[in-house]
Amino acid sequence: MVMALKYYVDYIDNLAMSPDDEYRSSMQALVDAQWGNTTTRYTIQEETNIGTSVYEDIEVYINHVINESFTGRKNGDDFRKLIFKEIIQSGQKSFRNARGHMYKFDNNYWITTFTDNYNGDSVSVVVRRCNNIAKYIDKETGDIIEVPCVLDYTATSPSPKYSEDIVTPDNHVVLIVQGNNNTKWWKQNQRFIFNGRPFKITGFNNYLQNNYVTQNTTILYFDLYLDEIQPGDDIENSVANRYDYVYSVNILQGNFSAMKGDSGTLTAEVRLNNEVVNRPIIWNCIPPTGANIDSEGNYTILGNPGTEIQFTASISQYEQVLGSVTCQVVESLPKIKKLVIDPVLASIPQGQSKTFSVNLYIDGIKQTDIVDYSIKGLASSYYDLKRNGNNFTVSALRASTIPLIFTFSIGDISETLEIKLKSAF
Repeated sequence: MVMALKYYVDYIDNLAMSPDDEYRSSMQALVDAQWGNTTTRYTIQEETNIGTSVYEDIEVYINHVINESFTGRKNGDDFRKLIFKEIIQSGQKSFRNARGHMYKFDNNYWITTFTDNYNGDSVSVVVRRCNNIAKYIDKETGDIIEVPCVLDYTATSPSPKYSEDIVTPDNHVVLIVQGNNNTKWWKQNQRFIFNGRPFKITGFNNYLQNNYVTQNTTILYFDLYLDEIQPGDDIENSVANRYDYVYSVNILQGNFSAMKGDSGTLTAEVRLNNEVVNRPIIWNCIPPTGANIDSEGNYTILGNPGTEIQFTASISQYEQVLGSVTCQVVESLPKIKKLVIDPVLASIPQGQSKTFSVNLYIDGIKQTDIVDYSIKGLASSYYDLKRNGNNFTVSALRASTIPLIFTFSIGDISETLEIKLKSAF
């Protein structure tokens, strides 16, 4: 008897279900068994979570919501009821309880506008078809952001404008979107273009939280008024103020020559309305076989001598705005010749002497060639000059506001040095 009671207690504690749970489990089994016996079962896509824009396939029943006797304004095909397979378990609320939850089917986006998770065992929501796309420019990236939205059916005019002869309506519509990181920042005067007509936000409702724990506002309502077309609007692509953001891309290195196998790094500067901004650079080369170049501008020359390679830099959504440089692939690079003055003197006080050298360097290697020089600017009574090979010593005898100008040359290479003879005091 004691043993039997122990088994009973174990059963109650670990295996037995409450009447509520048992009922729901039985209902779930019945739904599972009968789920395929209908013509209203469809496979659609459901957003995995609010604002992710990631969708996965699910099966639902789709029912109509509005019949023709309900209203003459609303289109029945714009509203659907989705019924889900999962039964709500005791004490649970479905994750689908948030208005603003998005779905995709029938080549449309749909937004949840009505939920009632306590009405019966099954989970169901009412969704409304997104009948347009709200587009805007991301100021940080320059990307065109597209947000599925609902524009209400009727453009009304609550405050008409009166003139002497006519009454002109101030058309306004209600815009409904999901509350996410792309939409929560929309404020007064944000502009949009829908089918060639510009609108701007004049009011909004962003305070309908789902619960006090998360305090998420997952559906937003905006009041839009008809606006005027502005010069920066892209009417063709329905993007307001698109051309108010003028980008330019400039590669900081000029055209250059390189040999096959050479490598280096290119850098680019992005400007928005002539101010330097930080934007990801898209690097390319033409032809693609001419070189490898990565996202950081690091390149390796692959082309054979005689190949001309064009390196380009652009930013996302503005790939037509290019910075470019040309690289000529050569058998060998010409020697780099340079006259180096060391140190570069700016001035010499009266009564003092200073020495500097001028030497030819080829590919960074110092040569022994003797340089030529000439002087202009001052008479010889102002200075004394002594030369020892390529070393020059200048003494300031008198002060002058006119600089002493040296020109050094060797072959077709030249450098200029200006020295002011200053007063000693």
